[in-house]
Amino acid sequence: MLTALIGDHGDLTCCYYLDVPFDETVRRHSTKAQAVQYGAAEMREWYRELDLLPGGIEQVIPAETPQDEIVRRIMSDSRLAVGAA
Repeated sequence: MLTALIGDHGDLTCCYYLDVPFDETVRRHSTKAQAVQYGAAEMREWYRELDLLPGGIEQVIPAETPQDEIVRRIMSDSRLAVGAA
């Protein structure tokens, strides 16, 4: 579905995969309102390490990348940043 959407878009499309280990994913989830709706057991069933789209279209961002760097990169890549080429 995602690859079809990207193919149909016909303009600049940027895809990213935030590579967060399962334990960190669970920790981050515990800080959200949805944490009461489902937990680690359900998430373990859904979690697929490096579950990338075919064709290498995603840029993998390591979990330790600072948030401001991620935002800067995405804004620049997507040409949303001021002065982006």
